[in-house]
Amino acid sequence: MKIALVILNAEPTRGGAERYTYDLAKALFDRGMDVHLLATRFARDVEPAKQVRMEGAAGSRTGRYRAFIGSLDVHLSQTKYDVVHAMLPVPNCDLYHPHAGIEANNLEMGYLRHQGMIRQAVSRLTSRLNRKRRLYAGIERELLEQRHAPVLCLSNAMQQIAEHHYRLNEGQSHVLINGVDLTRYDPAVRADARDLVRGSYGIGSDDVVALLMANNYRLKGLRQAMATLQRLVEGGHRRAKLLVVGKESVEPYIALGKRLGIADHLIMAGPKTDAQSLYAACDLFVLPTAYDSCSLVVLESLAMGKPVITTRRNGAAEAMTDGVEGFVIEDQSDMEGLHEAWEALLNDDLRVKMAAAAIELRSHISWTAHVDRLVEVYARIRASATAEPN
Repeated sequence: MKIALVILNAEPTRGGAERYTYDLAKALFDRGMDVHLLATRFARDVEPAKQVRMEGAAGSRTGRYRAFIGSLDVHLSQTKYDVVHAMLPVPNCDLYHPHAGIEANNLEMGYLRHQGMIRQAVSRLTSRLNRKRRLYAGIERELLEQRHAPVLCLSNAMQQIAEHHYRLNEGQSHVLINGVDLTRYDPAVRADARDLVRGSYGIGSDDVVALLMANNYRLKGLRQAMATLQRLVEGGHRRAKLLVVGKESVEPYIALGKRLGIADHLIMAGPKTDAQSLYAACDLFVLPTAYDSCSLVVLESLAMGKPVITTRRNGAAEAMTDGVEGFVIEDQSDMEGLHEAWEALLNDDLRVKMAAAAIELRSHISWTAHVDRLVEVYARIRASATAEPN
């Protein structure tokens, strides 16, 4: 089967969709498929897929995206693929896989969720005036309502949002939660990583470390996590530590940590590439996100046997049962729920119990099972195309 994977940037270090596309290209190639990556930029090591560079030069983000779409349309008119699988809205694809969420909903809700009435209203207005967001939403509407392209949703919640905004045909939407490479994220591998990482940051053997890994600290709730850590420390929980990993500047948060009196409990590690070692070093994972289609870091944490605290606004929470593998609070504004969950996981016995439950989830969130189900979707798309009259 000849597959085209479409993404603006085929650079896995960017995170989310880019990392997923890179891993998927390798997985499909390993299954004997002819895989082509259609993008404007590539990482040096994106192999073994064939790289097909699309145009993307322009003076603005909107212009760059228009150039990308134009180049993509020309290429698709000249090259035949069995399935064109797009990770973002493009006019011509056989499967739309919106990792960033349903664009109509993003346009309506604004850049950040649950941040106060005035700021939320401003955010929504700014979002609706954004040319690139309006372009994305317009292409998405054409794709789903006029072309009736199948849409692959990362959670049941995303499917409900898609059905709320668009008139979808029966069977047009599919739910497929993200998957984890269980060979890469295996708690039995690199058993020495925990002590090595903790030692490098001066973390004591008795400290209870929560890991927060994200590329958008504001959206993913770092300030809420820091405020909760302050409350825990002031409440006498001196073992509580927060290890933060991400690309954003650390200086503002180091300064905030000093103001909150938690500097000795906060480790701003900056960007790191060895996620497995970081999971091994922590005792729990916390992500009080305002929104996340289906956070891979949450699923990876569970696969590594780490209890998770996240919100119902995160599609990955559907893989968990609240109170079993961790805690699912209502949303980012639920500071009391975040505090109660984190405080509960400072109990060693409960943490061990939830870690064991997380391990039991591994087979349900495996990358292999994810790709199996995706290939089934590809087969249905091909069968449907074959059955259509010329």
